[in-house]
Amino acid sequence: MPTPSTPFLAPGHSQDSSRYDDRAQHHSNNPPTQDADDRSGAQVWLINVVHGHLSARRGYPRKIASTYMVRTTCKTVLRRAGWEARRIADWPRLLGHLSPTTVLDVGAAYGTPELYASFPRAYQVLIDPLEEYGPRLDEAVLSKYPGEFVNTAVGSRVTDLEMHVDHEMLTMSSFQDRTSFTTRGVATEPRRVPVTTLDRLLQERAWEPPFFLKIDSEGYELEVVNGAAALLAETSAVLAETSVLPRFRGGYTLDQFVTAMTDHGFVATNVLEVPTDRRGRVPWLNLLFERHPPGG
Repeated sequence: MPTPSTPFLAPGHSQDSSRYDDRAQHHSNNPPTQDADDRSGAQVWLINVVHGHLSARRGYPRKIASTYMVRTTCKTVLRRAGWEARRIADWPRLLGHLSPTTVLDVGAAYGTPELYASFPRAYQVLIDPLEEYGPRLDEAVLSKYPGEFVNTAVGSRVTDLEMHVDHEMLTMSSFQDRTSFTTRGVATEPRRVPVTTLDRLLQERAWEPPFFLKIDSEGYELEVVNGAAALLAETSAVLAETSVLPRFRGGYTLDQFVTAMTDHGFVATNVLEVPTDRRGRVPWLNLLFERHPPGG
């Protein structure tokens, strides 16, 4: 789910509105700075997460670089859904060393502005199975950047599947049933949607490498990777919304996803976004994977 920029709250911190607004004001007046220690700090924290040691006591990496902007409407929507988005990275700055020719946004939804701003000269491929997003993407993204909207789901094989479409919150639509960690308890529309693979799309459309791949498919991220061996061979980095808690029935584990990326020659290098629920739990992370240098 593309996550709006909201003030950072460390795990375990109260979500009392007065404290929240005070922190937002503090950060807007005193934005953190970034130096050479940032990446190592983020990597240490990522290792802690991968090994299951994330807790309120550990807090968060110091010297977090971000510009904190409060978007009141988005904040309210997230709070009603029981979430608190925490942005811990300036995407254009942290992705600036990459130079993809083509960016693939799998699960584009309403768009990922930070991603497109990081690579404004790249060809933007916006992939999503819900046609409702098409007009918004045309207006907000494709009017500004070269690219295309591909109205399909992607997975590990070519087929068609039933999707649970949440009309109250489209970005929560998914193929898999949600567990108690993420269920909203609302009725959804069953909808059959076509599913293809990234490798099939690459063969059909002949996009130009190198690629940057972003995946946010509500629990279907590992299936996307499993159908993208050829594309990943020409991909410099992958940004994936990766499950930490069991968000979906029969879903993958964090270890399984990291192992799959390792098998494709990637190593986790940074954490770009972290959400927490009302109890301070981290259900997923936006993890950045970069291609491991040969012999590195």
